[in-house]
Amino acid sequence: MFRSKGKQVAMAVIAVGITGYIGVKYYLAGEVEKKVSRAVGSVSDYVDIEYGDVSVGLLSRAVHIEDIVVLQPGGGEIKIDDVVIHEIDDRHNAPHFARVALKGVELEVTPANFGLASEVLRSMGYEELELSMEVDYNYRKKGGDLNVTQQIEVDDMGSYSASLKLAGIDLDDNLQPDMMTLQRIKVSDSKVAYEDDSFIERLIEYGAEEKGVDADDIVDEIRMGLKQTIEAAKRKDSEFVVESLEQLSEFIEDPDAIEITMTPKKPLSYQEIILLGMRRDETALIKALNLRVRAK
Repeated sequence: MFRSKGKQVAMAVIAVGITGYIGVKYYLAGEVEKKVSRAVGSVSDYVDIEYGDVSVGLLSRAVHIEDIVVLQPGGGEIKIDDVVIHEIDDRHNAPHFARVALKGVELEVTPANFGLASEVLRSMGYEELELSMEVDYNYRKKGGDLNVTQQIEVDDMGSYSASLKLAGIDLDDNLQPDMMTLQRIKVSDSKVAYEDDSFIERLIEYGAEEKGVDADDIVDEIRMGLKQTIEAAKRKDSEFVVESLEQLSEFIEDPDAIEITMTPKKPLSYQEIILLGMRRDETALIKALNLRVRAK
C-alpha cells in the first residue's frame, strides 16, 4: 500500500516537473520572441527580416531563431537556418559579453551580395556560398579589457579565425575616433589564421584560364615573383619581409594553413602604432608589434 502511494507521489512529482518544464520553456520563448520582434522592428527601415520559430533551451538557456531570411535593399537575399545566442548581456546598452553562432548561412553569389566579385566567384565554381560563423567576446570594466574571437567556415572555400585583445576600452561610453580614444585604447595581441579548402586551387585555375595557360604556369609565375621580391628584401636587410614571403611561398606550394600573429611585448596604443607607421621605419614597427607570419 505504502509502495503504491509512493509510486503515485513520484508520478505526480514527475508530471508536475514536466508540466513546469514545458510551461517555463514556453514562457521564456514568448519573452524572447517579444525581444526578437522589437529588434527586427528597429532595423525595418534598412532591411527586411523574416524568421520562423523562436525557442529557448531551459537548461542551456541558448536562444534559437530559425529559418531567417534577410532581404537587402539591393535585392540580395541571405538565408540562415539557425541563429544560436548562447549567452548575451542584457543589463547594459552595449552588452559586456556575448556568444552568438550563425548556422547554415546561404549566400547566393550575385552582384547584390558580392558586387563585382560575384563574376569572379562564379567563374571559380561558386554559385552559392554556405557558411557558419561564431562570435564570442567578453568585456571587463576594470582595466577596460575586451577579448574578441571570431570563426567563419565556408564550405569548399576555407575557414578563417581571428582573435583580438584590447585594453582601455569603455563600452559604456560612445567611442569616438578622437585623439583621447586613440591614446587610451591599447592592443595587447592579435591573431588571424586561414585554413584553405580548395579556394587557392580554384583561384590559381581561374587565373590560368584567364591567361590561357596551365595552372602550373601560374604557380611558377607566383613562385618567381616571390623569389625576386625575397632577394630584393634581403638586399635591404628586411628580415621580416623575407621571412613572411618565404612563409607565403611555402603556403602557395602547399596551400594548407597560414597564420599572422601580433604579440607586442607591452600593449601599444593605436596612437603609438600610427606614429610608428608615420615614421616609415618598418623595422621599428614590426619589432614593436612583434609580427610573425607562419605557414602550417
